Amino acid sequence: MTDEIVRPDKKVDEDWKKRASDEKSKFQPAAKGGPAAAKGAAPEAGAAKGAEPAVGAPEPPAEEQVPPGGRRRGGPFEMLVTMLVQQATMMLGLVADPMTGERYQDIQQAKMIIDMLTMLKMKTKGNLTPDEDRFLSSALGELHMEFVALAEELQKKIRPKKGV
Repeated sequence: MTDEIVRPDKKVDEDWKKRASDEKSKFQPAAKGGPAAAKGAAPEAGAAKGAEPAVGAPEPPAEEQVPPGGRRRGGPFEMLVTMLVQQATMMLGLVADPMTGERYQDIQQAKMIIDMLTMLKMKTKGNLTPDEDRFLSSALGELHMEFVALAEELQKKIRPKKGV
């Protein structure tokens, strides 16, 4: 007996590597044309500016659509940072709890979340896109300022006023 299970309805595509390589080469014209093509220096001979691209030539990438509200935020990293920032702002009392509708302050929890974001920044250093790095740095800066303001406010409430 053989260990293989034969499935007559399963079709094996033998030339998939060749087709994948051909498709990849369509989108990498710099590799075919050498250094001049990599710099985008010389268009194809006879091609007029603004003319239709040659048949089989790769199409330029479509413009990224920006939502009406402004710059698009996307990707799992930015979603993670946004989620943590929302939690921290809720712990700082800046935003009401969506479940209860009440605002409360838990400075220890806020500090923990800010520390997690700081650790995330350190651990991802050099591995983020410039946009992701700016987004994380900006969020951390704002949270630090809010945290310090809240801590100072709480210190004023705790310390008895001198001279009163």
